Amino acid sequence: MQEKRLLVLYTLSVVILCANVCPVPAKAPTTAKIVFARAGVGENREIYLMNPDGSEQVNLTNHRADDISPVWSPTGEHILFISDREQKAWGTWDLYLMDPDGSNVQKVFDKWKIRTRPTWSPDGKRIAYGYGEIG
Repeated sequence: MQEKRLLVLYTLSVVILCANVCPVPAKAPTTAKIVFARAGVGENREIYLMNPDGSEQVNLTNHRADDISPVWSPTGEHILFISDREQKAWGTWDLYLMDPDGSNVQKVFDKWKIRTRPTWSPDGKRIAYGYGEIG
């Protein structure tokens, strides 16, 4: 009986570890554009869109805050990213959504928290992210 419990506990531990370490690939968006973040020397970071060959780079965010970690929704209808737009304290980030042309920027949650490393579920119906608090 003791061995069976240990085996079950070990198996659950491996499953939980793999769920946190092994990424689940999302369906590729239907767009041919690449979304990325970059900053020039002495500039804040912005979200850009470009063609796969590097041409037609367009600044989507153009905001005084740092905007980073953009990810396409699986359908290509939205871009999820993190930003320090509210600047509650140094190193504080939260999630934002926008349309692929940079319009309709919306904060994902009403209450401010530190949310990082965003990703979409494979079906595009949910998002996952890292979470933290200060203090």
